[in-house]
Amino acid sequence: MKQLLFLAVVILLNSSNVHAEVLKQIPLDGSEKLVTEGVLSFDKEVSSDGNGSVKLVATEPVSATLVQVPLKDIDDAILVYSAKLRSKELADPAYLEMWLHFPGKGEFFSKGLRNPVKGTGGWEDREIIFVLQQGEKPDYVKLNLVLGSPGTIWIDDIKLTKKPRP
Repeated sequence: MKQLLFLAVVILLNSSNVHAEVLKQIPLDGSEKLVTEGVLSFDKEVSSDGNGSVKLVATEPVSATLVQVPLKDIDDAILVYSAKLRSKELADPAYLEMWLHFPGKGEFFSKGLRNPVKGTGGWEDREIIFVLQQGEKPDYVKLNLVLGSPGTIWIDDIKLTKKPRP
């Protein structure tokens, strides 16, 4: 039943012409400050848009926070974290992950486990959602990239979008 509800939400998101508000767009052209330094590096040679990307080379499984975005007065909406991913020699899946912080309640997450990248491949669009009910007001969101095994992954064209709930 949960899978049917999830599929219905995804279909509605992709097929409806609802007004989407971009809360944060990160083109990854080398000018941005990333949260997890050291494991992430700017790669000007590999890019989905010709402006560079962020590269993560892992020798073990890792979760890297790319950015933390403050949120204000957002509830009763759908948050969408989207990006382009490219992989090289990944034995286990890599996926997008977002953690939302709710004051007084802690952090809650959404993981892109249903649509990961694996192996070696070209640029692929990926997105995950977090549905906020009325009155659920997070104060920030962390946008992460998770690798389940050693390997290399690039990420480009990161967006955090807010859409109205259907």
